[in-house]
Amino acid sequence: MATGRAAPKLARTSNAKPKRKAQPKATAKPPGKPKPAAKPRPKANAREQLARLAQALPEPRCELDHANAWQLLIATILSAQSTDARVNMVTPELFRRYPAPAALGAAELPEVERLIHSTGFFRNKAKAIVATSRAIAERHGGEVPRSLEALVELQGVARKTANVVLGTAYRLATGIVVDTHAGRVARRLGITREDDPAKVERDLCAIVPEAEWVDTGHRLVLHGRYVCRAQQPDCGCCPVQELCPSAEHVALGNVAERGERERARIAAARPAI
Repeated sequence: MATGRAAPKLARTSNAKPKRKAQPKATAKPPGKPKPAAKPRPKANAREQLARLAQALPEPRCELDHANAWQLLIATILSAQSTDARVNMVTPELFRRYPAPAALGAAELPEVERLIHSTGFFRNKAKAIVATSRAIAERHGGEVPRSLEALVELQGVARKTANVVLGTAYRLATGIVVDTHAGRVARRLGITREDDPAKVERDLCAIVPEAEWVDTGHRLVLHGRYVCRAQQPDCGCCPVQELCPSAEHVALGNVAERGERERARIAAARPAI
């Protein structure tokens, strides 16, 4: 039987799709940039904001109870990392036991620590108020110095404490008090972008006339404590709402009505313990 050439083998075909090259995994999107702080407002607008606060709080006051400059100095030292309400609960007994700088300056630390324990950091505070009282009695004739330079040399006294005492007790405008409340309000209003209290004070002093430094500091503190709170600011009650770049809620009532509500709230309330 004749034979022919063997038929060539045909290449086996396949319906399988060719494998796709593995694609690199999508990288996660970088986290969004933090919301920028409110831009500093022109001086004219900032002055209008502060003028509204002045209308709402024409006679602001320091909420630390005191009978004289020395008591205010001691209370302000104790208020660090505490509340005014807590300090006001402690100082009556403290000043009853030690009614003058010489008496507190000669006190035993354990007894002072016991009296001020609830204000926190009581050991350091006890050392500070005893040493400061002794210095006032021995070096300043029992009177609190009337200069910023002399005050900040006392133990436990920094610039903010000195501004509080000089402005409140003596009505001496050495600067603007900037605590956590005042700094927060100034940033939310767009007056400053700074976090450092000294720089916030610098920006405020550049806008506010020197004659208004003392009251402006008190207003910012009170407004931040009762209305422009760190959590859940009450923008609806705020007399500066329309001028505030950080406002989140619709204003309730006109400017005068909101100012009246703020005055009433501050008059009736005491800082939470």
